[in-house]
Amino acid sequence: MQGGGTIPDTLSSDNARILLLHSPMSGFQILGVAVVGVLCALDGFDVQAITFAAPALAQEWGIAKAQIGLLLSVGLFGMAGGSLLISPAADVYGRRALVFLSLVTMIIGTAWTALAGDFSQVIWSRVLTGIGVGTMISVINPLAAEYANARRRYLTLSVINIGYPAGGFLGGLISAYLLAHFNWRAVFFFCAGLGVVLIAIVWKWLPDPITFLTARPKPDALAKVNAYLAKCGIRAVSALPPRPEGAEKTPFVNLFGSDMRWVTIKVTCVYTLYLVTLFFMLSWVPSLVVNLGFAAAQGSVVSAMIMLGGIIGGLSIGVAATHFGLKTILFPALLIAAVMTALFGLVAANFGLLLFVAVIVGFFLSGSMIGLYSVIWLSFPAHVRASGTGFAVGIGRIGAGISPVVAGLLYSLHFTREGVSLLMALPAVVAAVVLWFLTIPERT
Repeated sequence: MQGGGTIPDTLSSDNARILLLHSPMSGFQILGVAVVGVLCALDGFDVQAITFAAPALAQEWGIAKAQIGLLLSVGLFGMAGGSLLISPAADVYGRRALVFLSLVTMIIGTAWTALAGDFSQVIWSRVLTGIGVGTMISVINPLAAEYANARRRYLTLSVINIGYPAGGFLGGLISAYLLAHFNWRAVFFFCAGLGVVLIAIVWKWLPDPITFLTARPKPDALAKVNAYLAKCGIRAVSALPPRPEGAEKTPFVNLFGSDMRWVTIKVTCVYTLYLVTLFFMLSWVPSLVVNLGFAAAQGSVVSAMIMLGGIIGGLSIGVAATHFGLKTILFPALLIAAVMTALFGLVAANFGLLLFVAVIVGFFLSGSMIGLYSVIWLSFPAHVRASGTGFAVGIGRIGAGISPVVAGLLYSLHFTREGVSLLMALPAVVAAVVLWFLTIPERT
């Protein structure tokens, strides 16, 4: 599937969505995509912050491995709640409004973690942060795709989702510095401060896209559409395009109607199974490195290398998918990611070797995750895009939340590092098989 292309007599069209899809991307659109990428980076930092801080926090408070597993999981369950229960509102009230709500929730949650006086407060603060992050992730992927034209859609989705591992990578390096010079609370104060800065940026440079404005039009929708087109250097239109079929129904009715039911189920299965493997690695690597005899700051650096590999892998997969097709690239990438996860459990206690293998793991594991966001976006039509993304992400985060707990229980039952890595790699294999039987459509 190539994405892009041209249509006959595009410039004479009076359909705002067609004009936008088949015109070159303007500076206004590129700026919007860049802001979304920064938001995605904040998500990556916020999610990974607890994994960076967990070893130091555990040493300070004397927390057992099973409790660490719980601590690493609760934020993911919060993400599931935000994705499932709050993100569908973006299909009704707009992407921009939900981004603001998400940011405020994340700021409050991370500040609460930084000020927590006991383990239970850390738990609840991570749940709240997770709600904000889960809502954000479900909204910003449709938002970025709807800013892009058809030719640059895959690349746009890859670039903004590189923000997630980039946030984790930079967050790992920043956390390593903060942990070495201050304490674990400094990591969360830093996250909260970044969120405050982003509120001002979103207010100025993040409008609702045309796709949302025309899917559920309000009385002033035509004026807003033409104002958006003008900022893109595109002529005004005289009328709005027809509303998508089924747009008047509630989002979840559409998701499980006869034409979408199996698509929703397959996409959700692929995403959920893959997240079980991904979040085992993202959650446990810093602690595993510490258990091999290294410092907490070194654990953060190894975790950051996984994110660095994800940045390279995500961009590579996005470019390759444009030329060879999304499923053709993702299917083998998911299988290789499973193999690399299993092999990570065999790496000896050599810091340089750990760093090298972490980059390779990240290339396939985090890089494939970026490609899966394109699969999710393309699977749902515009009027249920945030709801469909939210459902898949929400159920996926439940699987992601279970993953660190299961790994913690396996370790507490005296499974070896090698055995746990092998078992936690298997869901990614099943995800690849389900992906092979999924038809990925073109979308406008």
